[in-house]
Amino acid sequence: MNTYYTGNLIVDTCTFTNESGEVTDPTTVTLEFTFLPSLVSTTWTVTSGQITKVSTGVYSANIDTTGQEGSCQLVWTGTGACQAVTVDTFGIQSTSV
Repeated sequence: MNTYYTGNLIVDTCTFTNESGEVTDPTTVTLEFTFLPSLVSTTWTVTSGQITKVSTGVYSANIDTTGQEGSCQLVWTGTGACQAVTVDTFGIQSTSV
């Protein structure tokens, strides 16, 4: 698990592949991320503007860690033309010495 300092803007990327292993666009892409231990949870979609389509089947989002410490769990979900779920986690630590 990667660890970052609080206040960083983390770019998280997800690549969706179909059952044949081909990179494919889902019909719908959502990203739910939760900061732990605060349990602050947010859900984004491509149509809401916070998720960027990088190329076919590849999506990214910028996660602001300002004011957070602990960890962040991200769940990318694709539905429709490509049904897939990917989970990612990163740590967040204070910059105090």
